[in-house]
Amino acid sequence: MTSWLKNFLAPTSPAPCRARLGVETLSSRLTPAGVSLSGTTLLIEGTAGDDRVDVVPNYLGGIDVTVTLAGDGPVLYRYDIGETTAIRFGGYDGNDYISNLSWNKLTAYGGRGDDTLRGGYVADELIGGEGNDFIRGYTGNDFVNGDGGNDTIYTDEGDDTVYGGDGNDIVYAGAGNDKVYGGAGRDSVYAGAGNDIVYGDYDPAAHYVYVDDEEGYRYKPTIVLTSNAEDTLYGEDGEDRLQGGDGNDKLYGGNGNDTLGATWMAVEWGPEYQYDGSYVGRPVTIKSDEGESGDDYLSGGAGNDTLRGGDGSDTLSGGDGSDWLYAGWVWGSLDGDKDYLYGDAGYDHFLEVEARDKTDWNFEHISALPG
Repeated sequence: MTSWLKNFLAPTSPAPCRARLGVETLSSRLTPAGVSLSGTTLLIEGTAGDDRVDVVPNYLGGIDVTVTLAGDGPVLYRYDIGETTAIRFGGYDGNDYISNLSWNKLTAYGGRGDDTLRGGYVADELIGGEGNDFIRGYTGNDFVNGDGGNDTIYTDEGDDTVYGGDGNDIVYAGAGNDKVYGGAGRDSVYAGAGNDIVYGDYDPAAHYVYVDDEEGYRYKPTIVLTSNAEDTLYGEDGEDRLQGGDGNDKLYGGNGNDTLGATWMAVEWGPEYQYDGSYVGRPVTIKSDEGESGDDYLSGGAGNDTLRGGDGSDTLSGGDGSDWLYAGWVWGSLDGDKDYLYGDAGYDHFLEVEARDKTDWNFEHISALPG
């Protein structure tokens, strides 16, 4: 067990429970792999095998928890209303399953293996670990991290934060104003309804980079968009911002006024960042027009969209509405690649266009950078 997982499941003094016929109760017992109560937090420690946990409401207004650890039959734990407010589950190895259909906050770590994590009706934290995991967030402002493996992630209503992690992931963000970071690998992201921000490539192992602003100051980010995977991002309804990163990406804005970019690099700062030698505690977000490589396809769909091609031979299709299409710009000059721009219905703006670029004739304005 890692030190992180030990702390994750570390109990305090177990609270006493009243015995009922046919129902397992928690006195002062704590087994190496099992269940304990720390205050109002229920701790469930898995095994090296396949474990299963089902949490449902009961007639007492509390919850019933059915735990099946590898090699043992199911055991029911029953709690009155107010006895539990949160659940923590650590899966270890094996293909583990946990489902939370209660109003208790679930924090779950699947560990190694192909795990299934299903959150409840409040803000849950679900981390898949290694393996090809299935994660479902449901309602609430959830935090989901697929971690290693080819994961499938669903979230429902709520403003969710989703990290696909390594592997070829599929993310369905659902309703709400979500932030989705695809991570390394060939990811497909369906942002769903709401005003979403989707980043194709994200690598937490990159530590930090230095980004110069126009005054020459330097910043230390905690999140860096890197990698060169081939991603597919779908914005769907709402005003979305989709960033492809390196690689040959496909971005579909859907309905709403969208911003699609194969060029932008976005960095977010943590609670402290360095600004000209001093530390400031307020988090900020900075976006720069650093060109990303790759032959990308960007489709705006309905709405007044902004599409940025960046480096590479890109195809930009504005769709319905008055769109802004940028053929390509890399650090103060045009990218030198042949791009294809299609305004489609509506009066559109074509910018940063070179002679080698191909456009349709449904435009309102064309501009290019000097030189």
